[in-house]
Amino acid sequence: MIHKFQENGDLTGLELFPELNKSANVLIMTDEAHRSQYSILAANLDRAMPNATSIGFTGTPTGKTEKKYKDYIDKYTMRQCYC
Repeated sequence: MIHKFQENGDLTGLELFPELNKSANVLIMTDEAHRSQYSILAANLDRAMPNATSIGFTGTPTGKTEKKYKDYIDKYTMRQCYC
């Protein structure tokens, strides 16, 4: 439901998204994280829940998301992918 974090359908990020929950007891799980976790949607999500723990799932190389997700639970190489 990442689309809920765009302000009035505006992806330019000109308006700040409000803080919705500052609890550290929030877990954000994102499927296909490579698609949305480097854009204004991700910035709005971070602004809305600044102390949440985030887990991203993807089967795609994560070059753009490496700054957001610092540790890996599991990963595989491209060679493992095509075997």
